[in-house]
Amino acid sequence: MVLCVFLLSGSIVQCRATSETDAQATVNAASQKIATCYEAAAKASRAGANVSSLLQNLTAAGNLLSNAELALEYGNFNSSYALALQSQQLLQGFETQAVSEQNAAARANYWGFMINIVGSLLGTVAVLAGSFAVWTWLKKRSSKRAR
Repeated sequence: MVLCVFLLSGSIVQCRATSETDAQATVNAASQKIATCYEAAAKASRAGANVSSLLQNLTAAGNLLSNAELALEYGNFNSSYALALQSQQLLQGFETQAVSEQNAAARANYWGFMINIVGSLLGTVAVLAGSFAVWTWLKKRSSKRAR
């Protein structure tokens, strides 16, 4: 009998239920994390980065958060807490990746500008200078023949 009470008391301590306050705080933190990550993805997108993989993670985290909010609404605090934590864990490193994508897009835009605009300008100047040199050479050559 004492052994049964001892075993049962140990399992009760391990199966501590998550309170509504804990679950609500975790859901709120996950919601804030998603909002922050969405803004980071939007900045990367505006810079011209391909954010499709980022949006897939954001969508999956949003689905987990939605399920966490639904579980919270039905009073299933343990599930709500667990789902909100999963949502946050899915977004670990998201902002760093978004900034990295944004920086890569900015570098690509810079080099695209340099090659397309500056390269074209330098090419135009080279063609004009070459044309002037050929014209000058031909003019001198034709004036020597005319003599």
